Parts: sequence; structure tokens; C-alpha cells
Amino acid sequence: MLKKSKQCLILLVITALVMLCALPGAALASTSSGSKTVKLDAPKITSIKASGKNVTIRWSKVKGAEKYKVYRWVKYSKWVYKKTVKKTAANKAKYSDTSKYKLKVKNGKYRVYRKTTAHKWRRLKTQTSRKYVFKGKYDKKYKFAVKAVKGKTESKYSKARSIRTEADKAPEILPPEDDDTDSWDKEKEAEYRDNLNGDLKDTTAAVRAVSLELYKELAEKDVDKGVNTMISPVSFMAAMGLLRNGAKGDTLKEINKAFDTSTDDFNKWFTNWNGMAELKGSTLKLANSVWARDDEDLEVYGSYKDKVSENYNAEMFTEPFDNSTVKKVNNWVSDKTDKMIPSIIDDLYEDTEMILLNATCFKGKWVEPFNEYSTKKDQTFTREDGKTEKADMMRCSESRYFENDKLTGTFKSYLKGYKIMFMLPKEGVTVKEALGSLKGDALHELEESAGQAVVHLTVPKFEFDYTAPDCIASLKDMGIRTVFDPDKADLTGMARSKQGDNLYVSDIIHKTHIDLNENGTDAAAATAIIIDKNTSVFEPEIKEVCLDRPFIFAIMDDATSTPIFMGTVMSIG
Repeated sequence: MLKKSKQCLILLVITALVMLCALPGAALASTSSGSKTVKLDAPKITSIKASGKNVTIRWSKVKGAEKYKVYRWVKYSKWVYKKTVKKTAANKAKYSDTSKYKLKVKNGKYRVYRKTTAHKWRRLKTQTSRKYVFKGKYDKKYKFAVKAVKGKTESKYSKARSIRTEADKAPEILPPEDDDTDSWDKEKEAEYRDNLNGDLKDTTAAVRAVSLELYKELAEKDVDKGVNTMISPVSFMAAMGLLRNGAKGDTLKEINKAFDTSTDDFNKWFTNWNGMAELKGSTLKLANSVWARDDEDLEVYGSYKDKVSENYNAEMFTEPFDNSTVKKVNNWVSDKTDKMIPSIIDDLYEDTEMILLNATCFKGKWVEPFNEYSTKKDQTFTREDGKTEKADMMRCSESRYFENDKLTGTFKSYLKGYKIMFMLPKEGVTVKEALGSLKGDALHELEESAGQAVVHLTVPKFEFDYTAPDCIASLKDMGIRTVFDPDKADLTGMARSKQGDNLYVSDIIHKTHIDLNENGTDAAAATAIIIDKNTSVFEPEIKEVCLDRPFIFAIMDDATSTPIFMGTVMSIG
């Protein structure tokens, strides 16, 4: 059953990245053999070459593995529901291109489906040999990955290796690369950016400020405990956007006040911000969906479906809300987060009528990667309690530096217009005190104050998962209360129970994952809102930012500096 305890009140955002794309990360799996646990490392592809039409792949031996699975990266097309429009001759003509669109008639309206290209790993063969010959074709690029297997346990994918087979010259061995598009519509991007920093600039500033407040509310208790934390404000607010579009009365007023924006303004902001992200390929992907119980007693309004489809590209699902639905919801989240967040719910209550979901996935490659040869292993990271841990420390030089009375910091850029902001509390200042000093649009103000300098940056490699505790209590502290009251919640703009039962929010779940290394950062988030019915010019300075003790970070876009992910690293072990 979905846990109503504090531990389960967490939003699943999904926003990063076990890589279905360029770099499926190495990780550990385990299986038991008697009382002994065997750990399986991901294999390393040691060589890949083409001869004529054949591609030969070899990989390293994995201790404990009984066999290996070889995968190839493939593309396939599928139809995705986009929106519902009136059944008119004009709309029929507008969507007449059958190579792009498919129309279905339902309730006297056209349901518009658009063909999209999806990606996945397809298993080619399972074998004990550590060599595989693939029968390829001329003038085509292939990407391969391998898993180690023992019993029912599998390692994660090896790092992907790419190769192009050609007819007349020796094949080039390509390193793992960014699968994002290399170019995008710059004019359209400028239009979105001008909207966000022009007519919508007040909304943009409010989103930044609320993002900081959300993080502080959701993660404060765990920061006190010295726990690594991370939330995705964008994922959280997108899921709340699905909710507020169905809210009315005092319920809507409380949400709009807490988030310091009207619903219409936030809809416009999200449409522009997400549209800008979609232009750049798969570096940042946001997905939204609405799941409703297949029950004659529940009517989800067409007007609500149209709003969330138009503004949030939300997919609509009607399901029996049994164990098969639990599996489908979790599979949707896993797929949209590139398996970084494998599940969001455990079970469904009999009274659960709807689930509102957002998934956010970020795959950022550094503009200037850390040099792996410069990474120093077994360096000291000192926790706030004075205990020390061993960390692999990466080093580079950056050019922007900021400082106030509580902290110092710098930025490092990703490809496609994203960056990470590192904030290091000064000696004698705790992470909690540094966070407490950040109010309103403080992150943007720090960025605006940054000056030019030569910054020697030292960053530990880190990876962790996080589930935000007590999301409902945090939102109540922000003034959102009515929507959680079974008797007072007003979600009559979303759906109705024909038996007269009132709908309210019973649970919010938020989960995140991050992996930061020499090549870039993979991060993902998922947020689930569960709805039940109530049955009752300068001289360069030299600066040092050495993150060898607890610090704060925020992953942002360059155009608006909106925090996509924000967190703290309190421990490396």
C-alpha cells in the first residue's frame, strides 16, 4: 500500500539517467550464493573494430559473472497522444499529414497523436564468451553496451562504445559522445528567452525564489542530520502545476499564494521554459502524466485534460488501479528517468482515484571535462561532525567567483546552455547557516554579483539517491493546507465523483538521483501527487574553491538561472 507515513510522503521528479543514451554508467549489482554476496561490476568494452560488414566487440572479464548480455542502441517510432481538438474540417486538414499525425474520434472530438522517435537498448545475444561479432552494414554508425549476469542478477550497462562501418576506408573508433542534437532553432530559443526575461520576468523571479524556499522546506531536517540531499524544484512545481489547474476556491488561492504566481502565469512560464529545453534534445527532458481510475463513478473533465495537455504535454491514462497499474506507473517513471528512479509507488489504496506525475531527467556533459589524470584518489573530505572520509577529488580552473559573508563559490558549465553553481560555506559556518542566509532570489543575486577571477576548483566525485521527507508538512508550512483536507479540498476543476465523494491530496512523493563525475552529471527526479476520495575589464584574481567539506550545489539553465536540481553534499562515504 502507498505508505501514508512520513517516510513515503515524497515527490518523484523526473528530472536525469542510467544511460539509455550515450554513457550507461557502471554500477554494482549483487546476488547471494549461500551466505556470500557476489558483486558484479559492469564490464568494460576493451576493443571494438570493424572489418568489412562485421563489427567485433571484446570486453573485460567480470568476477562472478556466469554470462554476458550484448546490447545495441536502436531507434523506433511510436504514436504519442498530444491533445484533443474540435472535430472540424479545419482541424482535419491541419493534421492531415499521416506521416506525422494520427486522428482518432472520441466523444465527438479529434484525439491528436504525433509520431515520435524513441530510443532503447535491444539485446542481441547472451553468451559466456567475451567476444561478439555483429553482422553490420556499410555507412552506418552503431553503439554497443554489455551487462554481466549471474543467475537473476545483472550489472548495469558498460560504458557505451560507438563505431561506424564504412566500405572503402578503415573504420574510425568513436569515443562515447553526446547524443543530443548538435544544433537547434536559435531564433525560437531567443523568442522563449525573451518571453521568460521580458513579459514573464516577474514570474521567472518568483519561480527562482520559490525554488530556493521549496528546497529549504523539504530538505531542512535532513541537512540537520548531515544527510546528502537533493530535490528538483522544477519537477515539484510541474507536478503542482498539474494539480493547481484542477483546483478552485480557497484551495487554488493557497497554492497560488504559496508559489507567488497565478496559475495562468505559471502555465505560460512552464510552456516557454520547457519549450526552450525541448529545443536542445535530450540533455534535459521533462515528462508529465495524469492517471485516473477506470471507474464509472469518476469523471475527469475534458477541459482539465485539454489544459494540462496543452500546457504540460501531459499523457493521459485510464487504468484499473490494481497491481498492473502499480507496475505501469513505475515503468513510466523508470523509462522517463532513464532508469535512474526505478519506482515511485509500492501499492494503491482502494480510495485512490488519480495520480499526477512528473519525471525530470538531466544528462549534462561538461563544456570542459575534468582531466581524469588530474583526479586525485583517496583525498580527505571532512564532515561537519569532524569525521573524515576518502574521496576522489577532481580539479579544474574556472573564471567566475562570488562571495558573501557566509559562503564562496563558482560555476562550471555544461553543454547546451546549463551550469552548476557550487557554494562552499566559509570556515566556521555550517551548511544550515549558509542556507538560512539565502532568501528570496538570493541565488540569482549571487550570480549577478560574480566577478572575473582565476578559480582553482576542487570537486569530489559523488553519487547518491534521495527521497524528500514529509512533503505535505513542508507545503503546509508554506501555507498550502486546504488541498490536504478530505472535507475542504476543492479539486472540482479536475474531476468529480458521481457518488458525491470529495477528492483531496493524500500523499506527495519526491525522489531524486545524481551522479557527478569527470564527464558530466546525470540527475533525475520524479514527483507523484496521489489523489484520494473522501469516503466520508579586470586584473584577474586567484581564488580557491576546494569542496573538501560539506557544500551546496544547484544545477540551472543559463537563460533564466532557474534551479532544476538543488542539493547538499554532507558526506562522500
